Amino acid sequence: MRQRIEPERLSSPIGCMKPHYTIVVVGSGYGGSIVASRMARAGQQVCLLERGRELHPGEYPDTLEHTRKETQIDSQDQRTGPDTGLFDVRINQDMHVLVGCGLGGGSLINANVAMEAEPRVFEDSTAWPRAIRDDIEHGQMARWYDHAREMLRPAPYPADEPNYPLPKKTQALKTCASALNKPFALLDLNVNFKTFEHQRNHVGVRQEPCIGCGNCVSGCNHNAKNTLLMNYLPDARRHGAEIFTCIAVRRLEWLDATSQWRVHFRLIDEERDRFSPTLSSRDARGAQEPLWITAEMVFLAAGTLGTTEILLRSKHHGLNLSDQVGQGFSGNGDVLAFAYNCDERIQGVGDSDQMPDRAEPTGPTITGMIDARSDTDLKHAAVIEEGSIQGALAPILPATFSSAKVLLGEKSDTNIVNSARKKALALKGWVQGAYHGAVNHTQTFLVMAHDDGKGWMRLENDRLRVVWPDVGNQPIFQSIEDQIRGASEALGATYVKNPMWADILGKRLITPHPLGGCRMAEHAAAGVVNHKGQVFSQLEGEDVYEGLYVSDGAMVPRSLGANPLLTICALSERVCDWAAKDHDFGTIDRSLRPPSLSSNQASQVGLRFTEAMEGFVAASDVELGSLEDIQVYETAAQRRNEEDSNCRALLTIEVPELNAFFESSDHEAGVIGTVHAPMLSEHPLVATAGRLNLLIDDPKRRFTKEMRYRMKLRSLEGEEFFFVGFKRIHDDPGCDLWSDTTTLFCVFHQGADDSGPIAALGVISISRKDFKTQLKTLKVQRARGRTEKAKTLAKFGRFFFGKLWDTYVGSSQQPSDPETPNQHPEALDPQP
Repeated sequence: MRQRIEPERLSSPIGCMKPHYTIVVVGSGYGGSIVASRMARAGQQVCLLERGRELHPGEYPDTLEHTRKETQIDSQDQRTGPDTGLFDVRINQDMHVLVGCGLGGGSLINANVAMEAEPRVFEDSTAWPRAIRDDIEHGQMARWYDHAREMLRPAPYPADEPNYPLPKKTQALKTCASALNKPFALLDLNVNFKTFEHQRNHVGVRQEPCIGCGNCVSGCNHNAKNTLLMNYLPDARRHGAEIFTCIAVRRLEWLDATSQWRVHFRLIDEERDRFSPTLSSRDARGAQEPLWITAEMVFLAAGTLGTTEILLRSKHHGLNLSDQVGQGFSGNGDVLAFAYNCDERIQGVGDSDQMPDRAEPTGPTITGMIDARSDTDLKHAAVIEEGSIQGALAPILPATFSSAKVLLGEKSDTNIVNSARKKALALKGWVQGAYHGAVNHTQTFLVMAHDDGKGWMRLENDRLRVVWPDVGNQPIFQSIEDQIRGASEALGATYVKNPMWADILGKRLITPHPLGGCRMAEHAAAGVVNHKGQVFSQLEGEDVYEGLYVSDGAMVPRSLGANPLLTICALSERVCDWAAKDHDFGTIDRSLRPPSLSSNQASQVGLRFTEAMEGFVAASDVELGSLEDIQVYETAAQRRNEEDSNCRALLTIEVPELNAFFESSDHEAGVIGTVHAPMLSEHPLVATAGRLNLLIDDPKRRFTKEMRYRMKLRSLEGEEFFFVGFKRIHDDPGCDLWSDTTTLFCVFHQGADDSGPIAALGVISISRKDFKTQLKTLKVQRARGRTEKAKTLAKFGRFFFGKLWDTYVGSSQQPSDPETPNQHPEALDPQP
């Protein structure tokens, strides 16, 4: 593997999140990244929320164990794996779905193919609104396709260049095309095949040429794949968009009083979920984070599944929406199948540490297609592409294919000699692994066609499920099977169908291209959004929420019969132009002038932890000038028997750059979370853009440190409060280390800052039980391996305990007066 190029981070620390934005974009796949880029270019204040993590080349899984750790599986019975796992697998009764989870969405794990849906797809008047069909007819859609191409920079595999010989799997696909009497073509791929000057691409991001490792679908670790991290997302950030990761949006709420959208979300943090955020019993998983921000406009681009789930949940909570939400699901006619143990080598398994030296590369996951569209009716049209299997799965492939061949394979060769040879190849693979024998002679087929689009999605126990009875029995899938069987025979191979598409398993399908659920239509009785992507606001008619849009695969009203990413991009570019026009944002400037990324956005090691504090607060008429006196807070807290005097804070603290944190005298970290104080609001108050100064010198007291908290709080009722708190660390008589570091004296001011009247004050503290949990939440971020993580934790420990040592041990070595300013001893005595 190449030496890792240090990435330039795009996401911002969660503590920097503002309480309100002009535009909130939910999701960072193709639709969301495009909206963030274009709206930021239009001069709008944009916030993008992504549920996955920010991963860059060098961080994607390249072993079986790493792949397992990056896989989350949601079935009807249970959920396993991390909530931010890169591979998000949804297991359903009829149709399974695989989607990407991370900053960049599906672009991180797709096979790069950038192809337009054929014009006949858009002639379907039962699916597309009239305005879309007119744009196709008059050539207008071409410019939105071109806008996408300008950013994604797709190019065909350069088989005429000496560094890029035609992969063996591509040669095999050409053989299949001839046998089926269908045309073959190389496809445009979102892959870089050239060397850039200064290694910078058209938007100023470092990229290198493809090495043909064949691992596109497990994340490109070589900076060659044109994911959204290489184009739209850095463009969005350069134009002012703020990007936040590990944020799962739950639902939307329309606020009539302020004409704004409230975006409810939770922080995805498995350790944080151990805490209870409120004074009541813990809610169900996924509902325990009552966090929210507001916006003038919201663009939903969380993918077909994510966007539909958010709208279904919003509708359940009272948002007026069409009853078509969740309807019209399509798997894009996707089929996966294999030609096992071909006569010739295929080299269809990507690179891994088990791979022997070989002169010819696997090539990108997909390079070409058999075009079975032009000479048939649209409902029977299909494209057949070759594929490669990621090298991380190599250890399990011989056993997997051997079992599948026995259970699901169809013999294509009755020659005794050749049959013996095939058995020998199978045995060789068992002994020597996937890069030898039968697996190394196996061709992968990926097919896209046209299903009837009559699946639907619904919430069951607050989790999204896809329902589509008998989908596998549609005639198109039998037609595809016949073609793949013929292609396998041409290669002298055993046809092995997708193991799930078998009679014994109910002919279930799996798709990486889910579409629909919030489909376009002329009115609400037929769909969820209009041709502009605006969401209908009633059960019937054409009325829309002017500030609520869908901009991803969910709005596509039918199968495309092709890899859908480029069409989704074109439709999203179109949504942006209409939004800019309707809201008087002006013409979007799409010209490319690549500036250099600011140096402070390079990857820096950070730290994050969560703390919970609980205690009592009460109303008080004390003067602002007396808030330095601890006794004032303790007196208020002693009124704990008063109604609603309990208070609990659940705060996540993030230090984005530890080196800068250590060097600064402010030792500042960001804070986000909730404070539940029933005397102020029935619901938890939400804190965003908070600040914590950790163990800073108290300028008024010698040998005294403080931890200072400052946060703006907002209630669901619309009230604002300003929270100020401090922990005072000083060596008083007795054993006070625990109480000093865990006790927070806090005050709530009415209004937006600390000049407002006092609404309440008191004392909250960390319990021993919560402290044990807090230690488990301490996480090093963006470290390169376990060694750097350990060193970072040790360095932070030295900082933290060093400050305490100075306070509790250093003070015992010097005359102490707590009211003397916190100065070094030599400053107190100027004499030599």
